Amino acid sequence: LYFFVCIAVGVGALVGVSLFAVHVDRAVTKEARGLLGGDLEIRASHPLSAEGQEVLHSLAQRGIAMTHVSELVAMAARTERETAAGQITQIVELKAVEPAYPFYGTLKLEPVQPLDRLLHPDASMCETAPCHGAVVQEALLLRMGLAIGDRVKIGQAEFLITGLVRIEPDRMANAFSLGPRIILSQEGLQTAALIKPGSRVRERQLLKLPSGLPLEPLRGELRGRLTADHVRVTGYRDAQPQLKQFLEQLSGYLGLIGLTALFIGGLG
Repeated sequence: LYFFVCIAVGVGALVGVSLFAVHVDRAVTKEARGLLGGDLEIRASHPLSAEGQEVLHSLAQRGIAMTHVSELVAMAARTERETAAGQITQIVELKAVEPAYPFYGTLKLEPVQPLDRLLHPDASMCETAPCHGAVVQEALLLRMGLAIGDRVKIGQAEFLITGLVRIEPDRMANAFSLGPRIILSQEGLQTAALIKPGSRVRERQLLKLPSGLPLEPLRGELRGRLTADHVRVTGYRDAQPQLKQFLEQLSGYLGLIGLTALFIGGLG
């Protein structure tokens, strides 16, 4: 009885691990576009050259939609330092987006409004012009003693906090971060004047392909045409490599447990 139970448990564990790995791979593949934010991502650590920009502009003639995302680390400061309790300054992770972001996935905001409307508030909400909005993680409000409707200074510009970001589709859960997330518009980032020669910034071009256009040939083409800009072109199937590596290691660990059960059964 002990022998047959161990064999049954071991075989069942191996089959279960295999099925688990298959289902997880299907789930990740199904949500891969949301994890990346598009069908293709062109990533660089510097702004693209004029030749690279021409290559991207030529993609519009083939029906390929594109949106620009910039990510960098900055320092946020309270505009009214004496009236609120909390930190005066805070390291934050900025993400500057265009109106088309995101192509895939769900960006959950509070209040429930289009992101572009929150990043470009009405003139009635602004005391000075130009006025730029920002949506932030709740952790920023708690650390700095702020609330929705307050202002925060980033770089050379002030931003009106118009909402909270609850879920960000292309940011892996529990990923290491240097500070709370702040999402603002590309116009707001330019006003802040944070990107200068030597700045550490991650420039991402997210592409959405029309149906029927193969992905792999386009990725190979872009790698060849953008060689001088030293970019990395990634498809949605390769999104979040750290997550995939973790799932592969987990599947291997569970398979080892099943083999151990079979070995114990053999000893019995």
